[in-house]
Amino acid sequence: MNKIIRTLLLIFAGATIIMVISLFTMLPWWSFVVPCIILGIVLPFQKFGLSPFMIGFLAGFLAWSLAHVYYDVSLDSKIMDKLALIIDYPKWCIFAFSGLIGGVLSGLALLTGQKMFVNDFSKL
Repeated sequence: MNKIIRTLLLIFAGATIIMVISLFTMLPWWSFVVPCIILGIVLPFQKFGLSPFMIGFLAGFLAWSLAHVYYDVSLDSKIMDKLALIIDYPKWCIFAFSGLIGGVLSGLALLTGQKMFVNDFSKL
């Protein structure tokens, strides 16, 4: 019975991830914060040994940086080359800066979700 529930949860999670990814093409850029807050509420972070901010930061940094690298490769570097020329920074700085923005926002959203229902203010 436990395996059936676990399998159904994995199928549901996979379908949810696919729907969310397709939704993000129509939603604004900051809409990834809402699922991060929900994950912060739901997941038990004591098991991981890291702070929720650090987990969210690493996930957001990797997701945003690698997404920009993917778009750069798939579009033959045309857009990133022009952007790097306009702002006068190398492309790797653009990847790192976008990863930094995504990491900070994801980390803060995950931390906010975890601390949202804390009644004891000494734990903050």
